[in-house]
Amino acid sequence: MRNLFYLVERFHLIILLLIFESVSISFIKKFNTYQDSVISNASIAVSGEIFSVRDNIVGYFKLKENSRQLAEENAFLLAKINSEHSSIYDSISIDSAFYRMFDFTSAKVIDNSITEHNNYITINKGKTDSIEKGMGVIVANGVVGIVVNVSKNYSLVMSVLNTQSRVSVKLKKSGSIGNMVWDGNSPWQLNINNISKTESVIVGDTFVTTGYSNFFPSDIYTAVVKEVSPNPATSFLKIDAVLSYDIDKINYVYVVKPKDRIQLDSLQNSISN
Repeated sequence: MRNLFYLVERFHLIILLLIFESVSISFIKKFNTYQDSVISNASIAVSGEIFSVRDNIVGYFKLKENSRQLAEENAFLLAKINSEHSSIYDSISIDSAFYRMFDFTSAKVIDNSITEHNNYITINKGKTDSIEKGMGVIVANGVVGIVVNVSKNYSLVMSVLNTQSRVSVKLKKSGSIGNMVWDGNSPWQLNINNISKTESVIVGDTFVTTGYSNFFPSDIYTAVVKEVSPNPATSFLKIDAVLSYDIDKINYVYVVKPKDRIQLDSLQNSISN
């Protein structure tokens, strides 16, 4: 304790300076939009560099697991491509045409939180790679989140394990539309809302993306029903689900880049206005 007091007495000016600087920065961020953006971007850049160094060290010891995951994802994508080409003259060709509305940029996950109330993922691609806010992020067999901030070489992704996240989904077998949300509790359980009690939903049913936004293509797997029961307070079902992949084990993701995003945004903004 005596040593602690000694350190405080010796370095009190430096401590006070750091406190005042922290308070000043918080006020600048709060009342100045431009400065807030600059500080946020700088923070992402610094954090990205730190996470990148850490990831390089950890990644060396995970080469085998990373290779296995990449092989599985490549197999999944090749199977989808083959399915689309072999069905070019049937209804699946519509889905193939929809996928041609997007480009996909691969990125490495360098930080991934799953235990916070609002979780985020950092990836090693940014403005240099034409990544922008509002772009969706997926893996080969599931939805990961949405880009919320971008620096030169890194991007911050709001994970689906975030209480602010809301993904438009549909029941694969019937097309009934709902929303996938997270209540901030277990990282292994999400909720599907707004599915009518008249809908036949059983354990093991799958939900996929609707494609109604420019975040994600349609029919990407999102979740599998774990438990379902009538909600006595509403006309909807209470559906607990698990993600279609292990979010704590993702190493590589794909950023979804709509080819006609400017036109889509302009059209949607005109409707909003």
